[in-house]
Amino acid sequence: MAVPGVALAVLGWARRWAADDAYIDFRVIDNLLHGLGPVFNAGERVEAFTSPLWVGLLAALHGALGFVNLPWTAVVLGLAFSVAGLVAGCFAALALWRERGGDARPLPIGAVVFAALPPVWDFATSGLETGLVFAWIASSFLALVRLWLGDDDPARRWWARPLPVAVLVGLGPLIRPDLGIFSIGFLVVLLAVVPGHKRLGRLRLVGSALALPLAYQAFRMGYFAELVPNTAIAKEAGKADWSRGLFYLWDFVRPYALYVPLAAIAALAVPAWRAGALRRPRALLVGAAPVACGLAHTLYVVRVGGDFMHARLLLPGLFGVLLPLMVVAPLRWGRVALALAAATACWSLVCAIALRDRYPGYPTLEARVVDERAFYVSSAHNSHPVSVADYRRAGQVRSGLVLRRRVGRLDVLALNPHAWPAGRDPLYRNPPTSPALPNRVAGTFFAVGLVSYSAGRHVTIVDRHGLADPIGARLEFRPQIGPHGRVWPPRYRAGHEKVLPLPWVVARFADLRSRVGRRLARVRPVAEAARAIRCSRLRQLLEAVDSPLTFDRFFSNIGVAWRLRSFRLPPEPQRADRELCR
Repeated sequence: MAVPGVALAVLGWARRWAADDAYIDFRVIDNLLHGLGPVFNAGERVEAFTSPLWVGLLAALHGALGFVNLPWTAVVLGLAFSVAGLVAGCFAALALWRERGGDARPLPIGAVVFAALPPVWDFATSGLETGLVFAWIASSFLALVRLWLGDDDPARRWWARPLPVAVLVGLGPLIRPDLGIFSIGFLVVLLAVVPGHKRLGRLRLVGSALALPLAYQAFRMGYFAELVPNTAIAKEAGKADWSRGLFYLWDFVRPYALYVPLAAIAALAVPAWRAGALRRPRALLVGAAPVACGLAHTLYVVRVGGDFMHARLLLPGLFGVLLPLMVVAPLRWGRVALALAAATACWSLVCAIALRDRYPGYPTLEARVVDERAFYVSSAHNSHPVSVADYRRAGQVRSGLVLRRRVGRLDVLALNPHAWPAGRDPLYRNPPTSPALPNRVAGTFFAVGLVSYSAGRHVTIVDRHGLADPIGARLEFRPQIGPHGRVWPPRYRAGHEKVLPLPWVVARFADLRSRVGRRLARVRPVAEAARAIRCSRLRQLLEAVDSPLTFDRFFSNIGVAWRLRSFRLPPEPQRADRELCR
């Protein structure tokens, strides 16, 4: 059982890196630890992160160990959580197989399959919350198994008692909102395995499971004026895109022939469970819970269109499906069972050595899914880019350092020079920043993680893809003119489908009373965007996120979050002006 855990630790460390999206979390943590709140830009309350619990853990750990580099903290902690999740899953599965009887030697077949997948190695580190996802799913399942096995043991440890288990399984939405699927499934199992004489306390278990998620939801609505994270709004997580989601699923299954080990494990496990006499009928319910949740989570990911990072959002679903089969111990190892186990082991070896996803190149606007790690390894010219120093040769870091050096020297809004051809449109000029802006230096970018962290908290970064911008997140889908004048289709790559036009940036962040600003204010799209910003629902939105936070504003934002839950505006300033100000 130690083999897959050690293998994952070694292979994950060999592929260590920190993704650009992780640096968005690092910037939020840096602002939080310096008293600016959990925000991406000073003075603008936007929930640019997806995992509040991951951000909170990193902030607490980095605050206690301030001398440790924050990206390295995230990478090491993510790898530790990944290995811990795999080991906890093995122990939970072993306990289930032992309960059904039999003396056959257990083999960690499912764990070996999971540890052999290259995407697991990539996201075991990456600085993102994936490792925490594995650890939470496995620990919740292990706690349910221990609770079920020891329901008549008064001396069981506190973490295997119903109330702490309820709090644990309720943490899913705080790690990622989509993990609420696992929380609901695990909570149903918890209520089913609680001893009969405690049925009157089930309402208390439900309340314990929902307490922390509901408390954070109230904070989210009052502080950020949003019902869901801003990233979910930007990606339109409520819309269905089955074709792109199925493409994303096949992009994960095809390179590794993933159907081979899954079919072999199913053929090995299902007959073994049917042939064995279960001591307790609820064992099947406990064992099937992570499988059902994993399948439901995979279906949800497919429905919303997946992600642009290869396999990332499908790993929790696969982990849940494999969880009760991390260790397999049938009643006896017959010829067929041994052949299936050997075939799975052979596939795992071939997958770990040779099977890889192949992409023709990056970046290409037509690519729906990309190998994010390969791109940043190439752009950083470093096999293991983790810290800003490792990324020093990347263009995003160089741009961020240029903006950092301008702090205290001049006021400037650095517009993207590739968005508008010089000489044909005056918006390529860089005006001074608005006096209302807390930071006197601002810049507009499409990939904002590395550039924002290297620029520092005294520089405002405008995310034109909308993940960290309240207006950009609420744009309607439209074909956009991207860098180098290329046309981006409305639905092509998750998180990159919306592009905030520069007139909105100038109207909101530029000083329109300056010499350059007055010239820009006469440009028709800028004037129309400025009028739209002062109108109706868009004004309510910006007041909710930009105004000083008071008790009145906090409670008012709860109503704003509900009223603007489906608010979207056209990206064209002319249409927005006509629709919002009529």
